[in-house]
Amino acid sequence: MRHAGRRKAGFYPTPPRIVELLKRVLRPPATRWNYHHRHSYPEPQTLFFLDPTCGDGKPLQNLGEAFRDMEAYRYVRTYGVELDRNRAAAARRRLKNVAVGDAMNFEAEGFGLLFLNPPYDDAGGGRRLEVAFLERFTQALVPGGVLVYIIPERSLPRAAPHLLSHYSEVRALRFPHPEYEAFQQVVVLAKRRMEPVPVERPNLEVDERDLAQYARSPEHVYTVPASKDDSDVRLFDRGLEPDDYLTLAEASPAWTTLEANARNAEAPVKLPPLVALTREHLALLVASGHLNETVVPTNEGPLLLRGRVRKVEEELPPESDDDRTVRRTRQRYLAVIQALNLDTMELKEIQ
Repeated sequence: MRHAGRRKAGFYPTPPRIVELLKRVLRPPATRWNYHHRHSYPEPQTLFFLDPTCGDGKPLQNLGEAFRDMEAYRYVRTYGVELDRNRAAAARRRLKNVAVGDAMNFEAEGFGLLFLNPPYDDAGGGRRLEVAFLERFTQALVPGGVLVYIIPERSLPRAAPHLLSHYSEVRALRFPHPEYEAFQQVVVLAKRRMEPVPVERPNLEVDERDLAQYARSPEHVYTVPASKDDSDVRLFDRGLEPDDYLTLAEASPAWTTLEANARNAEAPVKLPPLVALTREHLALLVASGHLNETVVPTNEGPLLLRGRVRKVEEELPPESDDDRTVRRTRQRYLAVIQALNLDTMELKEIQ
């Protein structure tokens, strides 16, 4: 499903039960204590979460609230991108920062957790959107950052080469029943490597346990790192910068046309129409004001034209009820053309 289709009907939010299970296998970093004071206290920590297809923001909000701990001075900043403006408006009530647009036009970096539930579709050229989103947003994670990647199980072999090369501790778990029946999805948990490694046989097997079974007694939990410096966290649109627009404007062929017309004294001020105008066309042009201050030669003398449109109210035949008569009116737009005879200074109005 293309982005336009996803905007209309192809958006499938993460089931709330899946988010609840993920809380059991994700962990915040250990609290750091400051002992350089007579009274020790926890040092502030800030975690940054990103969801490039955040929908209404509920899944990321849920995870953020589970990690936030004011007593330990642990804060969570949630960021999202959403294509649909209505869902983005809802997400802004739940997340710290939400951008509107196609996520594939964005770049991000400095995040400790990437929650990625991309659209499932063919991206062209034999590629899948699920893999394209993964490749685009891997760079959003800091080394050691945690990936939560939700895709159909059938797409896992295509994503495996990138996952195994760029991530460690990669684990694929099926959705539990009955959620698995809808789209046969898996959730991939992993930690970003410092540097990608070559992979000879990119084979990624699905765990025998589903997510619910694994979450009951996880043998391994994924610790989301805190950010060392808030200034390192960025989410920005890769659209054109102002200088780029100026460069394109300078190269526009419109300047060549304008220059040629400026050098030609006989160049028409207004371009002629492609086909001859009918009397109805001319009346509309005059009435709408496009031909204001035009002088038209006639047998009676030159006429200076001015057109305008005004709203009028007119009476309709009344309606009779059982014991009363109901007055009816309607509003309509009236085209008015005024013509001033420049010889006689007589003003005529045509409606």
